[in-house]
Amino acid sequence: MLYILAMLSGLVVIFYGQHRSLYCVSHATTVLTAVLLTFWVARFLMPRKYSGLLNIALVVTATICIFLMVQNYAGRFCLCLGAIMNTVALAANSGFMPVDARVYSRKYPELEPASINDKRHAAATDTTRFRFLIDRLAHPLLTTGICSMGDVLAFIGLIAMAMKIVTG
Repeated sequence: MLYILAMLSGLVVIFYGQHRSLYCVSHATTVLTAVLLTFWVARFLMPRKYSGLLNIALVVTATICIFLMVQNYAGRFCLCLGAIMNTVALAANSGFMPVDARVYSRKYPELEPASINDKRHAAATDTTRFRFLIDRLAHPLLTTGICSMGDVLAFIGLIAMAMKIVTG
């Protein structure tokens, strides 16, 4: 539920934020947004061995864009803090977001835990660092999948920005 609300809030922010002076677009943020989109597209085209580096670059660039563009400080703080938490988890774990295999098995009993390993995720092991920041939350009110504390903070930030737009 929170995931869906955050995605809808993100659309409100994107389409109506500039009109309500929630964010400003300058030359620097336009360039960073282009870099962000390039990283995002490249992540799908690159082999998995390069995906970790691209994941980190993507989250760092997105955080910088958000910080430079967004003027709603409460939403910006939560969104950037969530992105920083995800960046720490990615950087500490070779650029892949670890997923708690026990939570994954409970959420998706029909799938093997080995299917966690894709271009963005890896199964958490004993050597996983910053375990409190990994994808381990699977409550139906939060998301349809599995999310991390950083994701929840980013969702809250998006919702706060959308509320600022709607309420003026």
